Amino acid sequence: MHSRRVYALCLRMVNNPSDAEDLMQEAFLQLFRKIGTFRGESAFSTWLHRMTVNVVLMRLRKKSLPVASLEERRIPMMKRAARGRTLARRICA
Repeated sequence: MHSRRVYALCLRMVNNPSDAEDLMQEAFLQLFRKIGTFRGESAFSTWLHRMTVNVVLMRLRKKSLPVASLEERRIPMMKRAARGRTLARRICA
């Protein structure tokens, strides 16, 4: 009953059937963990919809964060600093 709606929502948000299936499963796991927090102030389907949106958004945020080690970031900064020193020498000369 709810699984079709959750899957359709995930698919609309990520546009990838495999990811949508994973996210649907993650949303239902989250539902299982958080069912005790449902207060009944809104319809269950509304609560499930919002929880699903949050699960998808969290995945998208995690995916979009660039991952780089400190060493990878340090080398370009060192190159920029060296270029800056070279430019300063040319200007001052």
